[in-house]
Amino acid sequence: MSKKGIAFHYALLAAPSIINAVLYTTIFASNPFPPIDDPAIWLKNAYALLGNTYPLWDQTVLQYPPFFNMVLAALILLINDPLHILKALGIALISLLPLSAYPLAKYITGKKLAGIYSVWLMAFHPIFAEMYGWGGYPNMLAQALLLLSLYFMLKTLSHYKKTDMVLASVLSTLVVITHHLTTIVYAAGCSLFLAIIAHNYLVKRKLDRGSRMLLPPLILSSASFLIWRVLAGPFQYITYNYASLAVRPFNLEAFWWIFKDQLATAFLFISAALGSIILYFTGRKRELLLLLFLTIFPFLFTQFYVIGLALDFKRFPSFAVPPIIILSSSSFILLSRDLFTFNAKDATFSINVGGSILASVLMITLLLNVFVGAAMPYKVNEYYHYIHDWAYGIEEKLDALNWLRENTDREAVIVADSSIGRWIEGYCQRRVLLELPPYQIFMVGELERYFASNTVIHANIAILNQYIRVWDNAPYFSKQVLWIAVSYGLDYKNILHLIDGTVETKFTFAGSNWTESPYMSKIMGIKYLVRDNNAVSMSITYFSHSLNITKVMTLKSESKSLEIKYIVKPILEGVNIIETKVPIWVPYESSIEKPLFYFGKLRFIVDNVLVELSGSDEFIIGRDERWGQQRVLYIFKPTNNTVEAKLTFTFPDSERSWWNTRLISTSSDEVIQQYNVSYIVLSKNKDDFLRFLYDPRMEVSYENTKLIIFAVKK
Repeated sequence: MSKKGIAFHYALLAAPSIINAVLYTTIFASNPFPPIDDPAIWLKNAYALLGNTYPLWDQTVLQYPPFFNMVLAALILLINDPLHILKALGIALISLLPLSAYPLAKYITGKKLAGIYSVWLMAFHPIFAEMYGWGGYPNMLAQALLLLSLYFMLKTLSHYKKTDMVLASVLSTLVVITHHLTTIVYAAGCSLFLAIIAHNYLVKRKLDRGSRMLLPPLILSSASFLIWRVLAGPFQYITYNYASLAVRPFNLEAFWWIFKDQLATAFLFISAALGSIILYFTGRKRELLLLLFLTIFPFLFTQFYVIGLALDFKRFPSFAVPPIIILSSSSFILLSRDLFTFNAKDATFSINVGGSILASVLMITLLLNVFVGAAMPYKVNEYYHYIHDWAYGIEEKLDALNWLRENTDREAVIVADSSIGRWIEGYCQRRVLLELPPYQIFMVGELERYFASNTVIHANIAILNQYIRVWDNAPYFSKQVLWIAVSYGLDYKNILHLIDGTVETKFTFAGSNWTESPYMSKIMGIKYLVRDNNAVSMSITYFSHSLNITKVMTLKSESKSLEIKYIVKPILEGVNIIETKVPIWVPYESSIEKPLFYFGKLRFIVDNVLVELSGSDEFIIGRDERWGQQRVLYIFKPTNNTVEAKLTFTFPDSERSWWNTRLISTSSDEVIQQYNVSYIVLSKNKDDFLRFLYDPRMEVSYENTKLIIFAVKK
């Protein structure tokens, strides 16, 4: 090849990486944060390697495969600018990842053009833009290491070079200490190599030279994995998360989330099928077997929940994309330069029809995938940044994080949701009681901390079993809203609420009619009547001017029914109670549908949830005249001048929680004391922060237009 040809070859090879570097830098550089919050996890782990293990809670330093975090930690030591380092690393990885496909594609096909083709497909396949978007930097690094290690392992098996064996050993060792899921794919590939070695031994009755030279990479990578796991300490991962399985299953929707465009995907699979056929008939059966196995295995692995393994199955089949691309590039084996010939002497023109069709399929595959992939960084930027930025802003979030970093104790414990909490852990290096959604929980201890932070952020009192959750804001919020929520598997959905301040009692006193409710009344006591594994019963007692009102909430384990009872008694002599009205409110955006009263029970539907409600036989359904909000108003009469307004809420169709397996009760006071909470960070775009403004335990330490930070008074 001439110097001009070599230069053109390298220009074609480098072009996708250069394009991606420019594209991603242009789109993402202006935002001080990389997309979403996974990069903050790598930052937390890197700082842990540098000695600050406090934000990890009980997680061991090496629990996550450490290689990427070691690289990040080294760069932080050299350049103390973690946010810019994270962004630069992410852009470097998404830009350089495609080049890792070149050696394997070129080796299998013997064609440099096949290698270049695979690089272009890797650069613009949409799943890698998604991977960058969710912050999968270790994923990308491990993918590159995996492709390179497979290349050198194949070369070792065939060419017996010690250099290839050493490089295969180093690269395969790095794979297993970079990313968990990539290690699973690598292990699957190793099992195939072992099968090849066993087959060769059975045929030849001895280990051939290639098999002997392939054993060191397999042994060293296995030994490295075992050494890392020993150093990491007890295994702290949750390997079966049913919530994750239910929310992120691999199905047709997940398939198209990976491949995006139907036409581009169809041509990619057609060209991969053609490449598979060509590999078979050209005698490259070992390479074909490896690529097909690595293509099929990620899809098969999504069904491993049947043996008790439920991980991130929606994303796992993305590991099939590189081998599919290599299979597609294998079609270049049959391509030659003689697609068209012209005989000047006879003035005849001929076309290699088969070769032309094959070249056309490959060209269309490339153009379609590049066209789809080139638009992905813009979509990724819009989607992944919006997830968090709508609530916390960009500059506002950075200002708040800098305030926390500079003005809080290094051993502070901060309550926050995952949108900003991960960055408090990573960037601020503080311990966070994180409200992490259950389907994202894969580490021991995270579920308990989710429940604790969820209670602090949304309520003061929380009682829940596998089907029902009750939130009560007494005694720190004047409205004292009691929310009743129903489990739909993944989480609990607020369906109905009671406001103690709207529970009105009519009575006569000194010859006049009076009405009182416990609105902003003094709470005389909150106590558990029963609190064990089978049942929780709690009472809250108010004193109004003339009345003693006690609310009792009772929930049993495994029950789909909740009992709430208001007991109203007079304090003053001469008070004669006429009736007590208890409204059960429906959220403003909802309505009561298909009400039916039979056998002492009122049945109706709210937000597609069936409710069975039993109480008094006297009730009114409709909009409240004062507030214009839909409600069921129960009217209870006294017995011996005492009202016992007993309501039983039953939700026959509620689904068993995917993550809560027991009866739980707690309060924000208990959580704050147990975890020694110092600060609570909340978005002003969510309503939760409003009740903290009236909470005597809290004081505002910092706020801007997007978020507010409360300090817990000690």
